[in-house]
Amino acid sequence: EQLPTPLIIQNPSFVLDQLQLHCLVRNGKINDIIWQKDTKQISNGTHYRLEYDSSTLFIEHVTMMDCGTYTCTVINEVSTNKNTHFLFVYVKLYWLHVTSLILVFHGLSLLCQ
Repeated sequence: EQLPTPLIIQNPSFVLDQLQLHCLVRNGKINDIIWQKDTKQISNGTHYRLEYDSSTLFIEHVTMMDCGTYTCTVINEVSTNKNTHFLFVYVKLYWLHVTSLILVFHGLSLLCQ
């Protein structure tokens, strides 16, 4: 049976220290799921973890380096289909500014380009 375009769901929808990307297909039997980041195949390691027959990608200790395009490719005997998801990572930087004896904290948000 032809596989439909997979749906990629990010959980949580905002980025914390870790997140999950789920690759879901409404119907059809999937033989294999391949994840890529910016065209490089992802495999299990300390930063990335694939579970549930590779349908879920866990990203640990998310940083700005994780910004990019993630692709989920689903494969069976008769078809291959894929979808992409762009991951935005916001990082808050804080620095301390001392004026006389008054401490002032400034916050800055950075967004990957």
